Amino acid sequence: MSETERIGAAAAADGAPVTDGWQKRPVSGLGKAWWVLSAISLLGARGSTSLIADVDSDVWDDAYLVHFLVHGVLAIAAVLGALYVRKVSRYFRP
Repeated sequence: MSETERIGAAAAADGAPVTDGWQKRPVSGLGKAWWVLSAISLLGARGSTSLIADVDSDVWDDAYLVHFLVHGVLAIAAVLGALYVRKVSRYFRP
């Protein structure tokens, strides 16, 4: 997505065809936040699920709390992802 954002921003900035300098354009922090939060939440969900699945575990309450929190983070990541895709898609409107 970062490359798509860079190309779209380069084309939208001056209306000219995209040249070799598009790789050096900065990308939005929104996209990076989306991917980082998604990765953190998915790894956290995997870890908490393995604790919940352990029948002899004494940490069920903590595991369910972590599971709840990481799914909240995943919901935030989904909103950021939608906003980011919306932003990038604006570059390619006619």
